[in-house]
Order: sequence, then structure tokens, then C-alpha cells
Amino acid sequence: MRKVLSLTYIGVFCLQINIQANQLTPIDKFAMIVNLEARKEYGSAQKKLEKLVRDKKNKNYVQACFMLANYYFESRRGIERNKIKARNYYDKALKAALPRANAGECKYQYITAICTRRSKYDSKQAYELLVKSATQGYAPAQAQLAFWSMKGIGIDKIDKEKVGEWARKSSRQGNMLGRALLGAYYLNVKKDYQKGFKLIKESADAGNRGGQYMMYYCLRLGKGATKDRIKAMDFLQKAADQGLEDAVGKLRIINSRKTKNNK
Repeated sequence: MRKVLSLTYIGVFCLQINIQANQLTPIDKFAMIVNLEARKEYGSAQKKLEKLVRDKKNKNYVQACFMLANYYFESRRGIERNKIKARNYYDKALKAALPRANAGECKYQYITAICTRRSKYDSKQAYELLVKSATQGYAPAQAQLAFWSMKGIGIDKIDKEKVGEWARKSSRQGNMLGRALLGAYYLNVKKDYQKGFKLIKESADAGNRGGQYMMYYCLRLGKGATKDRIKAMDFLQKAADQGLEDAVGKLRIINSRKTKNNK
């Protein structure tokens, strides 16, 4: 009798959970997806995003399309790169975000900038959009602008001082990519290895893939820290799991060399 009651209770409890899940609003569902991503549960996040983007009227439609496009463009642990799917979702995000970007909303200017570069292959226009967002104080745009300034994306030549300027602004707002790039600026431009490593470590410890990739180099080359190849590879793997293109490429080269040496 007790077993029957226990099983009945479990069944009712599971039913209640399912009912509550079905009653979640699109905003609640997107918050759940963001939480899944923070926990590195990319496969679960991907499935929920695929469902969420079916409804163009939900308030998080643009962000959902943009996040899904990034998954397919960059890859994540357990999610293969798919440029066709990525471009499809970037186009959807761009179309929906453009009116709000043109109205001056910084978050949508940022999304439009990334979509423009990755789907329309127009780096200069993307850079201009990113500047508009960054000058309004939007930290993700400031960090991205620092990164593009470092890589020379959308501009005629690399601007090291712009890297420091935008990275510092985003880092002050708690953006961890900005902090990692500020660390790289101190490390490579100012030659302040102690300060540079400290900032990069803070970013990596917070789970930022840019910080993790830079930690790989710090530990691999002994910049600001004692050389440690095992820990370096661990950080490289973590960055690659989050789809950082440079980390994925570097890991592919290393694994290819290992395969050749083992033959």
C-alpha cells in the first residue's frame, strides 16, 4: 500500500512539473536557456532555442535567433558547425533587429553588427554599427570593438590603443571578454606581465572563453606565470568547447600533429 501511494505521489509530482513547464512564458523560457548556457549544457539549450524561434512574436525572438546562429557559426561542445543554418538564423535576427537598431537601441545595434559581418560579409558597415552601440556604453559592443581593433576587422590597420581604450571601458562594467582583452593589452603592449596575467586569469576563472584561450598562451609560454603545459591544454579545451574559433583551430592543429606522430 505504501509503495502504491509513493508511486502515485511521484506521478502527481512529475505531472505538476510538466504542467508548470508548459505554463512558462517565452521570457521565462529564454531565461532558462541562458541558465543552461551558463552551465555549459549546450545541447539542451539548442533544443529549447529551436522551439523558441518558431514564435516570431515572442519578445526574445531576436536574441534566440542570434544565440542559435552563434552556436552553428562557432560550434559548441556537442554541436557541429553548420554555416548554412548559421546564416539562416543570422538573417532572421538581422531582419527582426534592424528596425530597433535604426531607432538607436544599443543592444540591437550590437546584434545587427555581428549579423552584418557574419551573414552579409560587410566588416566596415558592421564596425560602424558596433561603434554606435559601444559609444552608448553597451559593454558587449565595447569588448567586441576591442577585439576587432586587435584583429584589424572593419578598419584599415590594427589600432592597439583602441584595444586598450574599449577593453578598459567594457572591463569596468564587468564584461569578462573586455577584461581578458585588457589583460592582453597590458601583457603585449605595456609589457606589464603581472597585471596582464591577473586580468586574464580573472576572466578565465569567470568562465570566459577569451580569457581561457589567453590563459593557454600565458601558461604555454610562461608569460606572467610559470609554464604549465597540462593546465594550458585544459584551458584551451575549455575555450574550444565554447566555440572560440582561434581555440578550435589551435586544438585541431595540435591533435593533427599528435595523430601524425603516433603513426
